[in-house]
Amino acid sequence: MRQEFYYDWRARFGTGFETDIAAGMSWNEAWDLALGILRDRDSHTNATLRGDLYPTTAPERAAWDIYEGTMNAKRGKNQQPKRIPRPWAGKPFQPETTKADEPQEIDPESAARRERIRARTERKTPE
Repeated sequence: MRQEFYYDWRARFGTGFETDIAAGMSWNEAWDLALGILRDRDSHTNATLRGDLYPTTAPERAAWDIYEGTMNAKRGKNQQPKRIPRPWAGKPFQPETTKADEPQEIDPESAARRERIRARTERKTPE
């Protein structure tokens, strides 16, 4: 996703992200500009977050919605509306997992403590 963000930054502002930061741009200003890129539905960054294969324009999305609406209007009575798959639709963005997300090994001392607590709790519950 970093590549998409850098591309959008360069295409929109005409300079590189690192160049602007090195030139003295404040992090607050960079954050505000980045939010503008994230909110723009035509940006590559937004398309990646939505899981789209490529960014779409508003007229393209509208054309597909109109086509789908027209097709469903002509389907006849008591027919379920049919959703046409969009050609740009992909899988939503999944960030990479980190070590914090992976299960941790439990040391023997902690395992013994948990077992004592579990045994105490099982004795207290009425059967």
